[in-house]
Amino acid sequence: MTPEKVLREGVLEKRSGGLLQLWKKKRCLLTEKGLQLFEPKGSRRKELSFARMKAVECVEWKERHIYFTVVMDDSLEIDFRCAQEDPGWNAEITMGLVRFKNQQAMQERKSKITASRKLLLKSLMLAKAKEEWDQEIVDKQAEKERYLSERVTPLHTSGLSLSQLQDLCRELHEKVEIVDEERYDIEAKCNHNTREIKDLKIKVLDLRGKFKRPPLRRVRVSADAMLRALLGSKHKVSMDLRANLKSVKKEDTEKERPVEVGDWRKNVEAMSGMEGRKKMFDAAKSPTGQ
Repeated sequence: MTPEKVLREGVLEKRSGGLLQLWKKKRCLLTEKGLQLFEPKGSRRKELSFARMKAVECVEWKERHIYFTVVMDDSLEIDFRCAQEDPGWNAEITMGLVRFKNQQAMQERKSKITASRKLLLKSLMLAKAKEEWDQEIVDKQAEKERYLSERVTPLHTSGLSLSQLQDLCRELHEKVEIVDEERYDIEAKCNHNTREIKDLKIKVLDLRGKFKRPPLRRVRVSADAMLRALLGSKHKVSMDLRANLKSVKKEDTEKERPVEVGDWRKNVEAMSGMEGRKKMFDAAKSPTGQ
């Protein structure tokens, strides 16, 4: 029996399946056949073989850890996490899974690529792209540090005389002026490109179609004319409110009646007592009697 080739060795944290779901550290060996988990203190071993493994999903970066989930054939999901100082476990497991599936497909001599194999190849390409992207970020950071170390040299002012310090200040001022000129030129180019882009956008809008806004003027329109223009023949109700008013002549208005103004005290004395009450009763009864 030939020993299995170890692809990677390290420490992973596995979420327990209990009620508390605690993270427990496991010493892990990634081989060509699967992922082997060992207890930190002991020889107990649990193997997640690639034959039973379905995919590696839910890759997420949070704080100081990288979280990923291993999905098995029986829909069992096992959560793992690793430190950001030791990344790439999810990519290595995915690549090992794809390699194992490809070997199985080659052994079975299938002429057509199945959907599962396409999915695995896509996972491999994504994992490889993620790995290259991370490497590109690291290379860019290293290139930036190298460029800054070349352009921005450390200043050593200890032990310099006054004239040497003055010469150093003049040299720094000259460099600052050169950089400022370059910045001004780049800013002018950016503004020029921005104006050109704006002009091209206007030309594209003109080519799509020209629309001229007609000159408008104020027109006094009555309510009937506006409704007739909107409703057409359906408009039958007149909005002329004065037409429904009743015309009243001046002769029919209430005529002024002369009012005799007498002494109010005589009226009070005349209406007092039984005789006054009889007069009031007769006066109220006289129109009905007529």
